[in-house]
Amino acid sequence: MKIKNWESPEKLFETLNKTGRYVVLRNWEAYFDDLFLPGHGDIDLLCSKKDRKRILWEAGAVRRSNIFNQWNFWVFIEERLVKFDLRVEGDGYYDRKWERDMLSSRRYDGRGFYCLEPEQYFYSLVYHAAYQKREFAQDYIERLSEMAGDACDAEGLKKVLEQYMKGRGYQYSYVCNPSVYLNLDGVPEGRIEKKRRKY
Repeated sequence: MKIKNWESPEKLFETLNKTGRYVVLRNWEAYFDDLFLPGHGDIDLLCSKKDRKRILWEAGAVRRSNIFNQWNFWVFIEERLVKFDLRVEGDGYYDRKWERDMLSSRRYDGRGFYCLEPEQYFYSLVYHAAYQKREFAQDYIERLSEMAGDACDAEGLKKVLEQYMKGRGYQYSYVCNPSVYLNLDGVPEGRIEKKRRKY
């Protein structure tokens, strides 16, 4: 199979916009400028289940690792490999209801892609930094404090996240899959949804 080589990230997203329902999950602030800088070269998307196969096909995505990892791919842009992670509504990366809400409230960014609306972005980034990373890194705390317009610490951010999630009926989602790191220490057992999902 010949791998597609996109002439620019903009061209890739032009096609994705016509292909299916997706939303960029994070780090789009300087997307097209920073995409090829070290430490920035990831495209993290969430899509509807029915659109997954078509998005992967149209993007020309190639699996990045073994058959047990269903989310991590490469795309080829400007003759360079770029990480292309495609999460699917209902996959357990976030609570299913939350993923559905992310997709339904997405907004169009004038640079040519769909991204999370600001409130969803803030709280999903707190969740990502607090529970999908091995530690709540200081650079995330500083970034989230800037987004909140107030100085925050890790515990304070976890508390406001819990209030937000409870208010919307979201649970902490535990996926029995080695590609997803989770650190749910301190989260009450009754707030964790445990399911095995395959895609």
